[in-house]
Amino acid sequence: MARYFLTKTTVEAGSLVEVEGTPVLARHDVLMQVLSGVAEPASASVLAEPVLSLGNDQAAATVSWYTTHAGEARRLSDLDGDRREAVESLLRVRLADVARGLSDPSFGPLVGAALNVMDTGDVWVVSGQPVLVGWGMAPRDVARDQHFAATMGRWLPLAPQRPQPPPPETPAPPPPPPPPVVMEGGGGGGWRWVPLGLLLLVTAAVLVWLLLPGTRVLPPEPREGVVGDAEALRMVRDANAALESRIGELEMAIAGAVCLPDGELELPDGRRPEDILPPLPGVAEAPAGSRQGEPEASLAEPATLLQLIEERTVMVVTGHGETLSLGSGFFVAGDLVMTNEHVVAGGGEIGVLNGSLGSLHPAEVVSLDGPIEVTGGDFALLRVTGVDQPFFAFREGVDTLRLQSVIAAGYPGLIVSSDAAFIALMEGDGESIPDVALTEGIVSAEQALQAAPGVVADVLIHTADISGGNSGGPLVDRCGRVVGINTLTRSDDEVVRRLDIALQAAGVVDFLEAAGVPVVSSGESCRPPVPDG
Repeated sequence: MARYFLTKTTVEAGSLVEVEGTPVLARHDVLMQVLSGVAEPASASVLAEPVLSLGNDQAAATVSWYTTHAGEARRLSDLDGDRREAVESLLRVRLADVARGLSDPSFGPLVGAALNVMDTGDVWVVSGQPVLVGWGMAPRDVARDQHFAATMGRWLPLAPQRPQPPPPETPAPPPPPPPPVVMEGGGGGGWRWVPLGLLLLVTAAVLVWLLLPGTRVLPPEPREGVVGDAEALRMVRDANAALESRIGELEMAIAGAVCLPDGELELPDGRRPEDILPPLPGVAEAPAGSRQGEPEASLAEPATLLQLIEERTVMVVTGHGETLSLGSGFFVAGDLVMTNEHVVAGGGEIGVLNGSLGSLHPAEVVSLDGPIEVTGGDFALLRVTGVDQPFFAFREGVDTLRLQSVIAAGYPGLIVSSDAAFIALMEGDGESIPDVALTEGIVSAEQALQAAPGVVADVLIHTADISGGNSGGPLVDRCGRVVGINTLTRSDDEVVRRLDIALQAAGVVDFLEAAGVPVVSSGESCRPPVPDG
């Protein structure tokens, strides 16, 4: 249910579009159920939730509109050129996804009726997301097709004959059967039944084929969006293939191993078991071969890998009035923090904190790239005035990261919400700071992800669990170098699997260099030393 009030509109006489005698606004719940089966949730949210108040002799009926998006709300027409163009591009993607419901034989008229608005001023923007109010309504004394072309048709071109509630039709009587063919010579013999017999055999064969499991007359239409079902299944298969390959390598490595007199196991190539396992936590090697020379001081090796990550990872807090939203980020320079664009979208006050900073510090946006469906990026650069923190180096320029061990760092709400320090922070104790949460896994796949039609983002699919609040946090290797920025997850109910997705480090580095920020990067393999004893 949408929680945030957007605006209130007055219902003009005769403006409510009806389907089967009922205003489409009154069937919002049914409409959302229909769209949940054909469109992404983000696309369905383009339709604001209506609360209809019937009028009386003294007052006209009104509709209060609510949205799932928090943040500053403005009309699309109030935005400047570049920002307006970006939102309009996203609006076209959202509406095209919603319009998939037009093909539903039962509910297509309902979707078609919903795609009417009173005028173009009914398009609002909340935190960079387009939201429609006044949908399911149209002026009474205008031609519907012409009105649609002048309003929604700007962003959703449809065929001239748009789906409307079909008028009742009287079925035409079936044509009379053809007269029987009388063959010359009376009875004609048994051969005249051969065509009928063949037709019955073909019909029976088709029926048997249709009853076979898995047979479809028409294949399901692929869904567009950030990640489709077929693409999600392919990601899972890639992950499984990577794991099976790793299992095969380990089985080959231990084949022929012998037990030495001192009780140690020696592999055929002379290595010990610890040499083929992921490196032990708490041991980090400072990366070399940096792209820039000046920031080398930040690479002073900390006592442990944990300390390195804790000093450089921050919680990002964004305030919209009385509403707070949480995300993660990480230092890329002494006073610069990297996070996701969607973490800080919509304006509002921004603050960052971690144990090293000691308290909540205000931050301001320096540069943005997003949303991902429009630009293929989801990046935001923040400046924290008056601090000089250690910062991360990047790992890039390698052939592949698949099967490499990685660690996701951040402040997922599922974990920190039960932390007493976080609860005290939310109650106003600005110096009460929760611990950063860490999960580990491997990189399963490297992909060019289709974020929207014609928009591609380079991502890593990995097994280090992330959830809400991890957005904008770093994905690092065992040497503490950033290989990606955690951005989104994708669930697949069919295979009961969730995919954790990070934008690749190369895209982050390009974004930082475009903003004039020097970076430290390396392509060398991570080989932390194995401790003695």
